[in-house]
Amino acid sequence: MGQDSHARFAGALDWVFRGYQGHPFSIRLWYGWSWCSSPGVAPACTLAPARPKALRSLVLEGSQIALGEAFIHKELEMEGDLFSAFEIAGHVLASPARDHVPYLAPLYRRMRRRLSPG
Repeated sequence: MGQDSHARFAGALDWVFRGYQGHPFSIRLWYGWSWCSSPGVAPACTLAPARPKALRSLVLEGSQIALGEAFIHKELEMEGDLFSAFEIAGHVLASPARDHVPYLAPLYRRMRRRLSPG
């Protein structure tokens, strides 16, 4: 993903987590790029999706089942304070997934095309 795509993706995450009042956290993608909810502040936890599908479960599908399945199948790792992860999930689940789709779905599709094997 290029610099421009990262900037758009960071903007989309800023949108999804607008109004978030919990502990600072970061999201680190499968290829190393990361975003922090509170830049300049050490995150209490880091969510690390293993591939694009896990990111989709985290943000676009917005259900407890999708999040739980991603974690169980090791598609989503969590580093740090587990209770902080509950705050993050609560924020995402409190807003309808349809609110996130216009911002994240095009980026998700672009990432999936670029990073899919051959």
